[in-house]
Amino acid sequence: MRKRYEEMSVIDPLTKIYNRRYFFTEVEAGLARAKRYSQPFSLMLMDLDHFKEVNDQYGHECRDKVLVAVSKILGQFTREGDTLARIGDEEFVLALPETDNNGAIKLAERIRNTIEEHPWECNDATMNIKISIGLSSLEDCNDKEIIEGNIQVRDILRKADLALYYVKQHGRNSVKSFSGMS
Repeated sequence: MRKRYEEMSVIDPLTKIYNRRYFFTEVEAGLARAKRYSQPFSLMLMDLDHFKEVNDQYGHECRDKVLVAVSKILGQFTREGDTLARIGDEEFVLALPETDNNGAIKLAERIRNTIEEHPWECNDATMNIKISIGLSSLEDCNDKEIIEGNIQVRDILRKADLALYYVKQHGRNSVKSFSGMS
C-alpha cells in the first residue's frame, strides 16, 4: 500500500510519466553530477501548440488521448538516465544528462517531426497536433556560476522557457535553443 502511495506522489495519473514534483527532485541530483564531473547536461521544455483548441473542439476524451499518445512518443526518445515529466497541462520536460546543446537540438527536431507527422485521430476526427520546443544546456551558463555551484535545474529550465517563449512568439512548431537566441 505504501509503495502505491509513493508511486502516486511522483507519477502523473493520466500519462503515467513522472510529475513536476519528482522531476525537480530527481533532476537536481543529475545536474549536480554533471557539474561535478564536467559533463554536458541539457533540458528540453515542450508545449503542445494551440492545445486548448483540441479540448474545446474535440472534448476532454480526445484531449486525454492526445496527452497519453504524446507522452508515449516522448518516451520512445527517452534513454535510460533521462527524465521525462509532465509539468503542466500540455507541457512536458525532458532532462538529458550527457547531452550537449547540439545533441539536444537534433533530438528536439526528431521529436517535433514525429509529433507533426503522427496520424492524430479521435472519434472519427483528424486533428493537427504540433509541438514547440525550447531548450537550454549547462553550457549556456557562465563559468563563474558553474564553478561557484550556483546553477540549479530551475535556472536551466528558465532559459529553456525563454527559448520556448521565443518559439511561441515566432510561429510555433519549431525548436529553439537558448544559446541560439543572441
